[in-house]
Amino acid sequence: MVLKFFIDGKSFECLKQTVPPGASYRSAIENAVHLSNVGAAKVGSNAVVTCDDIAARDLLSHARTSCPGAATRIAEAFRAAGLTP
Repeated sequence: MVLKFFIDGKSFECLKQTVPPGASYRSAIENAVHLSNVGAAKVGSNAVVTCDDIAARDLLSHARTSCPGAATRIAEAFRAAGLTP
């Protein structure tokens, strides 16, 4: 199942630093759509992350330890899809 969740810039940067390089689910972070003004830097911008529920579960496991904002948004996406986070 595909999940989409909105994440604020601070939480996005935290999650990006938490996910190890080379992890298969890192592509969800790298392919996020950044919501910022035209010409603005991606750093610190809000983003929409799209990934399957398996990648989202992996992201959630990383977020729970050090990125509470990201963990909350990922868990909300699971609940909205009728899944248990």
